[in-house]
Amino acid sequence: MGIPLFIREWIVISGLIWIGTAFFYMFLEEKESLKWGSLLFLIVTAAYFSRKFLYFIPLLFIIIQFYLSKKSDIDRAAYYLMLLPIIPIKYFYQIPFPGLQQFFPLTYPRLLNILILLPLFFKLFFQHKKSFFSSKYEKCIVLYFLYVFIIGFRDMTFTGAFRHGFLIFIDYFLLYYVLSHCVSRKEDFEKLSKSMIFVSVILGFLGIFEVVKQWHLYNAMFTDAEKGLFGYAYRLGILRAQGTFAPIPFGGYFFLMSAITILYYHLSKSPTRKRYLTIMPILFVALLCTVSRGPLVAYAIFIGVFLFLKKSKIFKMLPITVAILAVISITPLGRGIIASLPFVGKAEQGSVQYRKKLLKNSIQVIKRYPVWGNVDFKKEPEMEELRSHGGRLIDVVNSYLQVVLEYGLVGLILFLSIFLTVLSALKRKFFFSGDPGYRIIGKLFFSAVIAWAVMVFTVSMVTFLPIYTWLLFGLSAGYANINSDKFA
Repeated sequence: MGIPLFIREWIVISGLIWIGTAFFYMFLEEKESLKWGSLLFLIVTAAYFSRKFLYFIPLLFIIIQFYLSKKSDIDRAAYYLMLLPIIPIKYFYQIPFPGLQQFFPLTYPRLLNILILLPLFFKLFFQHKKSFFSSKYEKCIVLYFLYVFIIGFRDMTFTGAFRHGFLIFIDYFLLYYVLSHCVSRKEDFEKLSKSMIFVSVILGFLGIFEVVKQWHLYNAMFTDAEKGLFGYAYRLGILRAQGTFAPIPFGGYFFLMSAITILYYHLSKSPTRKRYLTIMPILFVALLCTVSRGPLVAYAIFIGVFLFLKKSKIFKMLPITVAILAVISITPLGRGIIASLPFVGKAEQGSVQYRKKLLKNSIQVIKRYPVWGNVDFKKEPEMEELRSHGGRLIDVVNSYLQVVLEYGLVGLILFLSIFLTVLSALKRKFFFSGDPGYRIIGKLFFSAVIAWAVMVFTVSMVTFLPIYTWLLFGLSAGYANINSDKFA
């Protein structure tokens, strides 16, 4: 009898955690990485060997209390960002209590939000002296959340609407509020970025492993939790890496973590900060392993906009990146990536045709419900036609289309206003500041938000994607909320 699948997955994931830890400890000389690696190892081990999500909950609570009980607010936020992507969001557990089963389905990110972010939210809320409505972007964010909550009463029962509003608060608003209000100086951004980079390297190794071995990990973790609809996805015969996400959101994650790595490089004064740039090729190769067009285009847009704003003749890692691209282009993975590129690639033409038909059919539905949208838009005859392309699943591969179909033009305007007001605040901050370091961080966030806005045009808000959307909004707002003297 062979080794059970869950043990084989645990061995591989644990090995990748310690490889990433060793990379940080020995090459980047981050002494605290041993503590970070042991924490991730404990949580992954608890998840696999508890075998049941219900048993994992108290174990997660004990581990978090042990590691975070005496940490500062910013340290707790940093640990949250490090822990967030290490367990898949695809597992969800229905609470086995009368009346609560449908009210509060639990996922790993939701558990983290309750255990870490909720206490931080109340602490920051009562300490914060500045009005939450003092900026345009925060007004737009609150209006969007309120609109989504209120419109729920149109299509749901009274308790269903409150459940919907409560989960939006727990899943997204908490993250935005804590990140935008817990940062108050340059060192805070440095801590947050370093924690995210650490886990991104581990997931980068994991994504590369999945493609090389043609094996998706994290499929045998819990036996009592329902699993999302994410199976093995191939493009041109290449298994698309998905890690704890799905292929496209996983690619988006690596694009964003590349931006965060550049952020740390410009923030840190550590003598080893230049070594962090060696992480960029790891994340870029991992992005390629997802074989995803949208994130790759977003990555290129981010680099282009950032270089233009920075007025830099050449990005320091560009030669290395070009060399890596040249080598990858002659491999099966590289040829698959080139064939999958928009405009020049010839692969997956069925996907292109599906997107065209989706847009055409969606316009008919939008004309029927233009202002407020329809939460049951997938039941419309035009949308039912799309089921033949994916069986029982209708994939709305465009976040803006998803918003306007469900919440109407009002919802779309409010959603777009968040991007526009955040970009406006960032531009105002870096344009009028005299501090070079403060300006360059503003330009980086500005470039990342623009690229992210383009990327979500190519994918619906699934798995971790909406979480990292609000994470980016939170970090950008945190930057806009503080003055340039805090970056000196």
